[in-house]
Amino acid sequence: FYLHREMANEHQEDEIEAMAAMYPDQWVCLDAAARVFSLTVAPLSSPLPEGGDASSPAVTSLCLRLILPEDYPERSPPMYELSPPWDTRAAEAAHIAEQLNTLYQEQDGAPVLFVWCQWLEDYLADWEASEAAVQATEDEQAEAAAAATALAMEEAEPALAAEGDAAAPMASTSRYAHLATLVHGETITDRKSVFQAHVGRVYSQEEVAAMMQVLLEDRKIARATHNILAYRINVAGRLLQDCDDDGENAAGSRLLHLLQIIDVQNTAVVVTRWYGGIHLGPDRFKHINNAARNGLELAGLAEPSTKRTKGQKPK
Repeated sequence: FYLHREMANEHQEDEIEAMAAMYPDQWVCLDAAARVFSLTVAPLSSPLPEGGDASSPAVTSLCLRLILPEDYPERSPPMYELSPPWDTRAAEAAHIAEQLNTLYQEQDGAPVLFVWCQWLEDYLADWEASEAAVQATEDEQAEAAAAATALAMEEAEPALAAEGDAAAPMASTSRYAHLATLVHGETITDRKSVFQAHVGRVYSQEEVAAMMQVLLEDRKIARATHNILAYRINVAGRLLQDCDDDGENAAGSRLLHLLQIIDVQNTAVVVTRWYGGIHLGPDRFKHINNAARNGLELAGLAEPSTKRTKGQKPK
């Protein structure tokens, strides 16, 4: 027993030293006496920046927290916890656990951490490629829908011009007069895509609909790829809140979450995106959030931020 433990400790020391040398920014000793370590894993196609910072939304990585038993690697596998960059389903977690256990068995008592790390790097690369394919499909569908909308608007222009000013906009009535003075935020441009927020004070769901009508009377806004909406209204102490992605999957709920964090009420925010033909990936959500915050700041509904977003044009 003592011979096995001494061999295990020797193998552990060699492997710990090797992992620290191969992953200097990703391998962290949390408790040397208890043999607790942390390893941040990223696919080779998207390596971590210098310093091992995985906080950037553009970085796909997972954290592997390890505890090495005294009889590892000869008799027992490492104990571990995984923190992946996605919501792990039970079947997915079981698949990862099965693969890691199989790799340990195949090592036949030899150290396995590097082998695990390589497998997880490949697994993350496959996941990243799958996510990119899904995003590309969604962006292509959105682009096709935007093109169809633009074509329909172009074909309808003669009829719209003939109508002239026959129908007065809802905002021109005294009931919705305050919607004629919406606050329009600064534009944010990234790879030819343009984002802009529009903020209005609303006190009923009918006024939310009226605000959208006012905005869509602007043909440039009506032709945009997406007009993402979120609102919160306090009606006699009862909070009404809702959102609309307008084809930009999950964007509406993120916009509503921003309003909830700032605790804005009796307010509707629409973020318009004009798609520029280049996929932005997760960066588009950052721009939607920053555009909305800028609009709320200009409307006096949020504390001003001292940090200007890249691509944001000054007033």
